[in-house]
Amino acid sequence: QRERSSGLNAMAARAAAAIDDIDAAFDGALGLEEHFLAAGYAEGTVRGAASGQDDGRRLGCDRGRELGRELGRFRGRIDMLNALVAAGPAPRHLPERISWLLNEAA
Repeated sequence: QRERSSGLNAMAARAAAAIDDIDAAFDGALGLEEHFLAAGYAEGTVRGAASGQDDGRRLGCDRGRELGRELGRFRGRIDMLNALVAAGPAPRHLPERISWLLNEAA
């Protein structure tokens, strides 16, 4: 009886040790997962910031080009109207809208 009890205790101790080993293995795996998750998050933050700056720079250049083109168009119209005003009274063959602008500018 005593031998059997001692054998059962030894088996229970080995089973508990095996369970502890399995728990330790899973704890290591979970720790590894958390490590890779943190490393991936940090790398994603760095790459996302760089990508955001590149996208922002590209968008800023595109919008700047559009605004510059439109400002140039307005500048050209103003220069044309100024030249027409400097040339004297509006000739009769100019469209009514341009004649009105020239008369208002004078």
